[in-house]
Amino acid sequence: MQAFYHSQKTRITAVGIALPLAAFALLRFIPAWDFSAWDTIWYTHLVYFYVMAFISFIALVTGLFSNAAFRVPLTARTFFIRLALITIAAFSLLNSVNTPYIFFPEIGDRPLQWSIRIGGLFSAFFFAAATIHWSAIWEKRLLTYRWFIWGIGGLLFVWFTGAIWSYPDLLASLDQSAALIDITLFGIAAPALLWSARHSWRLFQNTKQMIEGRLATALFLLFVAQISQTFGLWGNLSWQLYSFTTLAALSVILSAFLQAFQSLRGLQPARYFAVRGSIFIVGLALVSGELARWLTTGLQRRFIISLTLAQGFIGFIIMYAIVVGLNRLIDERTAALRREQKLRNDLTQLIVHDLKNPLMVMTEGAKLLDRGYLGDLTEQQKGLLQRISQSGNKTLRLIDDLLDVERMEAEAIELQVGPLDLWAVLGESAAYFQVLAEANKQNLSLRLTTRLPIIQADAKLMRRVFDNVIGNALKFSPENGRIEISAHKEAGHVFIDVADSGPGVSPGNRALIFEKFAQVPSTERRGVGLGLTFCKMTVEAHEGAISVMDSPLGGALFRIKLPIVETTADKRPEIRQVERPTRPSITPLQPSQL
Repeated sequence: MQAFYHSQKTRITAVGIALPLAAFALLRFIPAWDFSAWDTIWYTHLVYFYVMAFISFIALVTGLFSNAAFRVPLTARTFFIRLALITIAAFSLLNSVNTPYIFFPEIGDRPLQWSIRIGGLFSAFFFAAATIHWSAIWEKRLLTYRWFIWGIGGLLFVWFTGAIWSYPDLLASLDQSAALIDITLFGIAAPALLWSARHSWRLFQNTKQMIEGRLATALFLLFVAQISQTFGLWGNLSWQLYSFTTLAALSVILSAFLQAFQSLRGLQPARYFAVRGSIFIVGLALVSGELARWLTTGLQRRFIISLTLAQGFIGFIIMYAIVVGLNRLIDERTAALRREQKLRNDLTQLIVHDLKNPLMVMTEGAKLLDRGYLGDLTEQQKGLLQRISQSGNKTLRLIDDLLDVERMEAEAIELQVGPLDLWAVLGESAAYFQVLAEANKQNLSLRLTTRLPIIQADAKLMRRVFDNVIGNALKFSPENGRIEISAHKEAGHVFIDVADSGPGVSPGNRALIFEKFAQVPSTERRGVGLGLTFCKMTVEAHEGAISVMDSPLGGALFRIKLPIVETTADKRPEIRQVERPTRPSITPLQPSQL
């Protein structure tokens, strides 16, 4: 199912990229459809003006928050990506302002044409620079002098803006070489965009970071936009595709940034509002400004739009101040809750520590009595001592689970991550529980039909997780019941399933059973509510997930999903189906009971 989902998503992405390219090819091959919208439709200039203005703002917002979206401190890569996005923002704004017959009726097409050419070139150059593996020395120099680079870039932008407005004759003299210049600039920008897209796609395949995959898609769309503005007929529909394809590319990046912000553990509402709220406010201001101009007479567009943008900016500042205050209140409440949780955890650890010592004395004393250190015992006395010892050991395991859950909630447990052979660990757990299953007249089987990878995980904690889940399945399966352990690899993850023929778990209680001290109705599975909580927190600490669903055996199926980080040492032969494994020679860990 996971592979099907990813394949479907890949197909949708491919279609989304291919559509503008196919539309461009169709317009160029059917000249009758590629008419000059720039001159024949009166509102084409207006649409272009607003689209480029919106592109400018989206690029500005994504550039400002790019570091947070990539979840890394400032690096050479994130610096150049930010520089590329800000470059797109600056030149898109210049394109918008230079749209003929909108702000300045006396301006012709040349300033717009040259701002498009230069903006595409420099943004492609910065995206390509982000793919370079900079040495530590050069990266440090870049980050140290980044404000100097920003200053130089700003001065060059101001100089270019003044030049295209102040020297129209110079631009006119270049018209004869415009076609050659376009081809030359395309020959530089297009390979840079394709190279950058390929680099981001490879990073996505290696790291599985969603934002890298979206960036690769956006860069290819920018490449298609570069084709439109270079080879499309000026003012025709084939050329107009440039602005809409660029808008699509920036929207893809923006969606990735918003999704990245939502998944951040330390999400700040003020930051999220600054991105999403500003986009809506500016878009609404642009639309309302144009509507206001149509409903009034005698007012120029530049005045109306400036006024509505100013009002939108003031409204945004007010709302942002409210959100910042709310964010500060949330931080204060969170800090107070953490202090209270720490005091509670300290008290819990103190109590369970005081319980653990007398319990250990009791269980060890029961063992001594059972071995006859104080004389021979009757069979009835031995049975009682065994039940006392079992109850004490069970309580000790519950105390250990409670301590581990408390430490995980306080993030006080550090994972000892190393290579973990899933085949060996599952085999050891299954072999241990095979003895218990035979004693209870249950059928326990381990079915591995595919080769399992060696993953990176905390071996001790993951063994306890497997023991908990398997022991849970045996506990709730009836006599002559079936328990089946299986595993398979799919889409960068390994899935471990433990199915049983017990009473199962109703859909309404499937989330509840993983909560601490949770109790479900007596017709279903009951326990003290710590074992599955420990399993859930441990698996999630490994960036995995655990869930419960209906089992094909008639009971419950617990599925553990773990990410695969394969090692070069994984060179074991293909694993065939295994039934009823034998007990291994090593001593297995004792399972934690629910």
